[in-house]
Amino acid sequence: MNRKIGWLLLTYVLILGMVLSSCKTTTTPTTTPGTSVTGTTTPATTPKTTPATSTATAAGAVMVKNSLGQLEEKPQYGGVGRYNWQGVGTVGSWDPVSPIAGRTWHLSMYETMVQSNITKGPSGTNEFAFGVVYYVPSVFFTGSVAESWDVIDLQNITYHLRKGISYQSKAPANGRAVVADDIVQAIARSQADPKNYWYKPPGTATDKMIVATAIDKSNLTVHWPYPDARILQDTNWTAYPTEGWKQFGNLDDWHNACGTGPWIIQDYVPDSSFTYKKNPNYWGTDPFFPENKVPYADGYVNINIPDYQTGLAAIRTRQVDWTAGVTWEDAASLQKTNPELLYRGTLNFYNPVIEMRNDIAPFSDINFRKALAIAIDRKGIVKDFYKGNGEVLTWPYFPELKNIYVPLDQLPANCQELFNYDPVKAKQLLTQAGYPTGFKLELLVPNYAPFPDLANIIKSYWDAIGVATTVNVMEGGAFYGRLYGWNYSQTALVHWSNGDPMTIFSTAYYSGRLYNYSKVVDQYVIDTYNKLIATADGPEQDKIFKEAGPIVLAKCYNIAMPAYNSYTFWQPWLKGYHGEVFGSTVHRWHDAALKKKLTGK
Repeated sequence: MNRKIGWLLLTYVLILGMVLSSCKTTTTPTTTPGTSVTGTTTPATTPKTTPATSTATAAGAVMVKNSLGQLEEKPQYGGVGRYNWQGVGTVGSWDPVSPIAGRTWHLSMYETMVQSNITKGPSGTNEFAFGVVYYVPSVFFTGSVAESWDVIDLQNITYHLRKGISYQSKAPANGRAVVADDIVQAIARSQADPKNYWYKPPGTATDKMIVATAIDKSNLTVHWPYPDARILQDTNWTAYPTEGWKQFGNLDDWHNACGTGPWIIQDYVPDSSFTYKKNPNYWGTDPFFPENKVPYADGYVNINIPDYQTGLAAIRTRQVDWTAGVTWEDAASLQKTNPELLYRGTLNFYNPVIEMRNDIAPFSDINFRKALAIAIDRKGIVKDFYKGNGEVLTWPYFPELKNIYVPLDQLPANCQELFNYDPVKAKQLLTQAGYPTGFKLELLVPNYAPFPDLANIIKSYWDAIGVATTVNVMEGGAFYGRLYGWNYSQTALVHWSNGDPMTIFSTAYYSGRLYNYSKVVDQYVIDTYNKLIATADGPEQDKIFKEAGPIVLAKCYNIAMPAYNSYTFWQPWLKGYHGEVFGSTVHRWHDAALKKKLTGK
C-alpha cells in the first residue's frame, strides 16, 4: 500500500483548458490565507493552498511596487520556459470546436471573451485560490477578447470587443482585427458540429438554439435558449478567424492554429513536446504592472517526460523549471534534496468514485449500495494507504468550496453512517437486500495509478462481507469506451472531476447524460438543477447547493473514495508565479541572474 501515486495529468490538462473557456457556476468560495513552508518539513495531511513565496534574489535585483501596492521584484524580459507536462501525448485535434482537442494548448494561442483575474488569486489578493476547484465564479472574471459585457438577464448578454485586438500575424488572418461576426460564426459552427457539446441536430427549433447577432464590428448579443444563471460562463466563446476553418475545412492541423493569444505554436512533436514563441503583437499587459507588455518570456516548451521518476530527476537536476503531480512521499524527498525549490500542495482534483448500475439489481436497492459503502474503511485508506495525505469527504463538493461544503462530522446521521466502517452492519444490509449468502461482482478499473492498487483494497473489503469481487484492469481508452455507452455490467472505479459543484446535478446524476455512469434517474436532481440555473443570486444559489448536497449523498448512488494530495514544484528563478493551478504562462518571467547564480549557466 506504499506504491507511489501518479497523476492523471493528461486528462487534467485537457479539462483545464476546457473549463477556462466554459466555466460554469456563480458560487463564490472563500480561502484562508496561509503560507507553504520550504525546507525539510514533511507535507501536511491536507496541504495549504497558498504557495511558498520566494525570497531568493540575485544581487542587484530591483524592487518595485505593483498595482496592488505590494513590493516585489521588477519583472525581466527574455528566456524560454521549460515545463514538464508528464504523460501528455498526442493531441486529438487542434480545432477549438472539437471536444477531443487539447484546449490547454489552444489557450496559449486562442483566447475567450473573458478570462480569470489573476490579481484575485495567490499572486495577488488571494480572494480565490485558483486551486483544485477548476471553475471560476463570475466575480473573478476580467475582460479578454471582450473588454466589457452587459448581462441583460438570464437569457441575454451583450459583449463589447476590445478595441485594437487582432489575430496573430500568420495566414490566413494575417493580423487582421477581430470582428463580432467571428464570434457569431464560431457559435453557429459549434451548434452545427455533432462532436461539439453545444451541438443542435438539424431541424432544432429556433427557440432551442443559441442565437448570436453582430450589432456592428465591435459588439454582439447572445441569446440563450433558456434562463441560465451561468450565462457569462456558458457564452465565453473562443475567438478564431472565420476564414481559417472555411479555407482548410477544419483546424485539426496545428500549423493552421491562429488566434489572438500571447503564444504562437512553432513546433509540435507528438508524444514529445509543444514549442511556442512569443506573439510580438499581443495586446495584453501585466495586470500587476500595467505599463508592461506581455509575455515576458521569448517562448516556452511543454516537454512530455512520460516516466514519473525521470520527471522528478529533471526538476531535481534543474533541467526543467516546473513539474506537477508529485506525490506526498516524493514531495518530502524533494524538499530535503532541493530546499531551494518552491512548491504548492492541493488535493488532487479527481475523486476516485465507484460507479454502480443503479438501473439493475442488486444495485437498484439502496440497502445493497449502502452495504458496499460501509464495508470499505475509507478513513483507514486515508490513514494507511495515503499515509494521512488525503481527505475522506470530497463528494459531492470539495472542501475548498467553503460556502457549500459540509464537513463529515456535521453531516446528517444518514450521511455520516455511509463513512463509518461497519462490516457487521454491511452483512445485515446484504440480507435485507435479499443476498444473505453474498454476491459475485466485477469491478472495472482503468490502468492509471493508483486505481489498480486502490481497487484491490476495495476487493479485500468486499470479499470480507461475502461480495466476491473480480478486479478487471483495462487500458484507459477501452475502459471509458465501456462507460460512455453504459456497457459495463456492474461496477467501475472512475476518476471523477467534480470541481464545479454544478456537475453533480447537471451531469453526474442528471438522467440520460453521458457522464451519468450509474444511470441515476431522480426527479429531485432535475428539479434542483433547474433551480440552480434559474438563481442568479450567489448566496441564494449557495443555499440550494448546501441543502441539496447531503440529500443526494444520502442516496448513495455511487461511492466516492478519498481524494489524495498532489504537489507542484518550480524553480526559484521562475517568477511571477505562485502555484496557481489555473493561470497563463504569459505573466511568468525568468530571473536570468539568479538562474546563473544557482546553475552556472
